[in-house]
Amino acid sequence: ARASLQRLALGNERFVANNPLPQPKSPDEASINPFAIVVGMAEVRLPIERVFDVTPGDLVVQRVSGGIAGREDSTLFASLEYAVTRWRPKLLVVLADSDSKIVSAAIDQVSGDVIP
Repeated sequence: ARASLQRLALGNERFVANNPLPQPKSPDEASINPFAIVVGMAEVRLPIERVFDVTPGDLVVQRVSGGIAGREDSTLFASLEYAVTRWRPKLLVVLADSDSKIVSAAIDQVSGDVIP
């Protein structure tokens, strides 16, 4: 997981510095081997792969809108479960703004609060 997190951090540094690596237009099926899952909020206005300067197929990206904590019957939960089973990525990142009510609710839920 540390290597995956470091890879995302280095890619984000390149993105912030506007110094991205050259990227292929699209991956072939054999090259799709995601090293991380990123759950991002729907309002993010650019491709999450670009934020981390990775090649298409390096991440499983799930976009959500609204509360997600603890809903095992949700499409998001099923998608994450499938991605973990199929590719076994080493890292799950929840990408949100620093004042995200969704992330705060998830942390509260993990701490024992009732899901809203």
